[in-house]
Amino acid sequence: MSKPEVVFWIGNRTKDLLVRSQDALKLDSLAQVNWAQAEQNMPTDQVCEQSRRAVAVISSWGAPVYSADILDGCPNLAMFMRIGGSLKGVIDPSAWERGIRVSSTVDAQGLLLGDLTLGLILSGLHRLSYYVRQQWGGGPLVAMIDKDRVPQRCLLGKSVGLFGFGAIAQHVARLLTPFGCAIRACDPYVDDAVFFELGVERAPDMLSLCEKSEVISLHAAHREETDRILSREAIALLRPGALVVNTSYGELIDMHALEDRLGEGTLFACLDMVTGGMPGGLDRLRHYPNCQITPTISGHSDGIAWLGKQAVEEVLCFLRGEPLQHEVTLDRMKSRA
Repeated sequence: MSKPEVVFWIGNRTKDLLVRSQDALKLDSLAQVNWAQAEQNMPTDQVCEQSRRAVAVISSWGAPVYSADILDGCPNLAMFMRIGGSLKGVIDPSAWERGIRVSSTVDAQGLLLGDLTLGLILSGLHRLSYYVRQQWGGGPLVAMIDKDRVPQRCLLGKSVGLFGFGAIAQHVARLLTPFGCAIRACDPYVDDAVFFELGVERAPDMLSLCEKSEVISLHAAHREETDRILSREAIALLRPGALVVNTSYGELIDMHALEDRLGEGTLFACLDMVTGGMPGGLDRLRHYPNCQITPTISGHSDGIAWLGKQAVEEVLCFLRGEPLQHEVTLDRMKSRA
């Protein structure tokens, strides 16, 4: 009896980075795997040819978008697995109407981005990037950190506000537990039970978070209602010495208002979002000694093998007829990134 076919799109990463050898062997044991290398702007007919016989597809960064036309050409496709948190713009919404099971590695990505977020919070509170600039003689500085208004701080006992409380922010809350932080979060789509289980207080809105938090960390999807949700009014409520961390979308922040506070020297920011929402502002922000910028780095570490592991395990559950652990419904997708 022949094995079912699975297409694994390598995308713009390498196979070794995306999936560990032991996980690849597990998938090979149950499926005939087509390790497909995506090309930029790959024609529809080529994607269909790669996927025509597949019962499952594993997609990753840089993989082809499964449009309605492509889904029409994949009559056997019954399961679509996404490495990476977002499914928007990756698969056509008609997939759910066609009965295709859809899952993503957003839970594993919570581990990876939670890890990065904690690192940025610690780096920002201890002002590590400022000291690195000094170590390397970072050239002329636009402004100096005022040690009285933006003192070096630690994480112990700090009040932390999380905007968005999905898988990533929930993992951040778990990581913060040993530091004795008072954690508040704002997310209308998450049940009270999740807040209670993690010992996190629900905040009504961004203004309330900014008013009461020494650290603000952004983890929400970019939608119309979250566009520049960290507004000038919200930023004005941040107390001197506060830290803003963003591992989400740049569009969540009013960049002009943030730059004004950075220029005053009363705020510190750690922004891992060069690829999103920073048109024209990056060249200015990079010169502030109280602003640490990284180029969306989590998706390039060896940690993405954990996402590959979760993707393989989910597809194996599907092939064995077992319940999926990370399935995404259409309603859930509308409220997340």
